[in-house]
Amino acid sequence: NSGDINIAARDRIVIEGGTTDNSASAIISSLVQSQGKGGNITIDAGSLTINQQGNIVTTTLGQGDSGQITIRARDGISLNGGRILS
Repeated sequence: NSGDINIAARDRIVIEGGTTDNSASAIISSLVQSQGKGGNITIDAGSLTINQQGNIVTTTLGQGDSGQITIRARDGISLNGGRILS
């Protein structure tokens, strides 16, 4: 099994994608070529913004289920070209 990721912020979390070398910024929990469950991602924040190619992802590339993504953002979530995938 993959490990869980837990992030807590009093104010805001911003994930900026679209860097100058065209790579993306991401929070990822993944299990690769193995058997088991992908880890869960939990985010608690005032707000969450994901911009241009930023990602939050749980996945498995073998046998097993991907993890769950739980987001609690009391002031809202903004997706500006970013993605949340499970």
